[in-house]
Amino acid sequence: VIIAVPVLAAVAMWAFAGVTISDAIANHGQTAQHGTVLVRIALADAVGLVATIIAAIAMAWFARRLFNEVSTVEATARRFADQQFPALVERLRRGEDLDLEDELPAPAPVKTTEVVRVAVAVASIQQTALTAAATETSLRTGISQVFVSLARRSLSLLQRQLRLIDDLEEKATHPAALADLFPLDHLTTRMRRHAEGLIILSGSVPGRGWTSPVPVIDVVR
Repeated sequence: VIIAVPVLAAVAMWAFAGVTISDAIANHGQTAQHGTVLVRIALADAVGLVATIIAAIAMAWFARRLFNEVSTVEATARRFADQQFPALVERLRRGEDLDLEDELPAPAPVKTTEVVRVAVAVASIQQTALTAAATETSLRTGISQVFVSLARRSLSLLQRQLRLIDDLEEKATHPAALADLFPLDHLTTRMRRHAEGLIILSGSVPGRGWTSPVPVIDVVR
């Protein structure tokens, strides 16, 4: 709209100048003197020139304003994509509670109607992206908690099974029976390590741990 106004004004001025010149030439041999015709032609040309200059200045001003506003929208969107959005995603992954409305960047300060629409569309995309990231993080956290819960239950059962095997090994007097219990002990220990590895991969800490240095012989075993 803003760029159309000076262009239409220039066209109207030039049309007025053309009509004036045509009317002056048509009446040259009838009612007007030669000097009057020249004056009219000169005035028409001057009016057309002034209108063209005004239109050019207006269009240059509008183009500069449009360029500045588009650059502002671009800078705001790029800052969100390169800096703010990755930082917010990292905070979500750490488990922080975020108010998405407060974390969204302020809309770009623009006034041109067309650019305002672009800024609103960019803000909507940013909000959608942040909401999707929050939903995905929540889903991942829920799945991790399920894995942790299942792994801890398995770990608890395996711990009980290992204690039972230890009791059987202590009570076993026949070498053949003891030899049969050793592979079962080893297999159960491996299953316990797998359960602990699943807990670690889910972002938690296994319940079993050591507060003092472990002898090398125990590590070898």
